[in-house]
Amino acid sequence: MKVTGRIAAACLALVLAGCSGNGAPSATPSLAAATPTPTPSLAAATVTPTAVTPTASVTTATPSAPASAPPVAAHIEVDGLTRDYLVVTPPDVADRDPLPLLLVLHGAGQTMRDARGVTGFDVMALDPGAVVAYLQGEDSFLGKYTGWNAGATVTGVDDVAFIKALIDRMEADYPVDPNRVFILGGSNGGQMAYLAACELSSRVAAVADVIGAMLVPCHPSQPVSVIAIHGDADEIIPIDGGKVEYCPPLVECPSFAATMKRWREIDRCTGDPTVTENAKTVETSWADCEGGTAITFIKVIGKGHTWYTSDPDDRAVTWDFFMNHPRSAGTS
Repeated sequence: MKVTGRIAAACLALVLAGCSGNGAPSATPSLAAATPTPTPSLAAATVTPTAVTPTASVTTATPSAPASAPPVAAHIEVDGLTRDYLVVTPPDVADRDPLPLLLVLHGAGQTMRDARGVTGFDVMALDPGAVVAYLQGEDSFLGKYTGWNAGATVTGVDDVAFIKALIDRMEADYPVDPNRVFILGGSNGGQMAYLAACELSSRVAAVADVIGAMLVPCHPSQPVSVIAIHGDADEIIPIDGGKVEYCPPLVECPSFAATMKRWREIDRCTGDPTVTENAKTVETSWADCEGGTAITFIKVIGKGHTWYTSDPDDRAVTWDFFMNHPRSAGTS
């Protein structure tokens, strides 16, 4: 194992989302349990876009986007449900070479507009250029929190089908590079990002989990790059795992280390990791993995259940990871 000094990534600041790190959830907790029910199959997909004003429902500051490139609110029919999302692209998207596609998943109790406000990936859509979609969850936790059916809290909403249908729609409507399809989620959204990686590995190059957990056994058909960021003082979804309110009943949240170990097995990583640490983070990375994939695990010292504004700046760190880990040419 080798240890190097860590250079913190620099980008625009992120704002706090969803929950606090004091062990008690805020008004929008990140995960709750639900009673399993059957999951229906994917129905035919249609989309109806509508331009909307570029605002977010969160009360904190949001990055400004040029008036010439407002988000587009649209919906797609999946399993008889109308599923909503926002799309942000460069103004000249039709004239661009194939662009990366990023799907952003909010935490439980939040909305797609909240996710847009707290992550600020609009800036990446406009420069250097990407198609960014903020998805709206419909699953229900504890009967009152809107979120994602991340595989162990089944209520009948097929969010894997939603994500697959939306990737199809984005590739049909925009110049999307199929080798650069990425998913990022926070908390319950991070749990959903893992499930999408497990079930849609032929479509997804890399996923990012911020303060989430992988709740289900994972057996993807091909390797997927994974970056995960978690505070060691998180009491909502503890970094060391365990039985807590926001993990399913009778199921222990796996530890962060166990989830990374499973992905090292999936991606057949070899050799010792590179460890980069400072007073605020410990980053452990495996780069020698199958198909050019990689695993990165960032532990944030003394931080709880939150998006991170610096050390690390999770937007800058995850975007850099995505841009360096497209799917290998020829992978199908």
